[in-house]
Amino acid sequence: MISVYGNLPCEPEPGATPPKIELHVNHSALDVQMDFVHIGEEFLQHDKIALSKLSEEELQEQADARALLWKHVLTYWEQGKANGFDPATRPEWESVAGMLDFVQALTGNAQEILREE
Repeated sequence: MISVYGNLPCEPEPGATPPKIELHVNHSALDVQMDFVHIGEEFLQHDKIALSKLSEEELQEQADARALLWKHVLTYWEQGKANGFDPATRPEWESVAGMLDFVQALTGNAQEILREE
């Protein structure tokens, strides 16, 4: 299993600032992460059904690919923190927070089914 927390490339970059993110007109800081949560909860039910039909090898490939995606998103989040920003309090990072929760759940789904095999 791939460790998502090992060797994150998040060296602080002197003078780095958060990227300029264009928010949707009706953006609400609370909505984005909650939308991910609700969509994720619904999708994960479908996902478990699909995962349960995979071979053990295919399931391991899914778990590894999802862990790499989780690591990718986590690296972006940790880079912001390493540069002195608090992404959890910035509206333009709500989508990153939601994606982080979602890919963590996707990874957990695959790992759970793999343990049951």
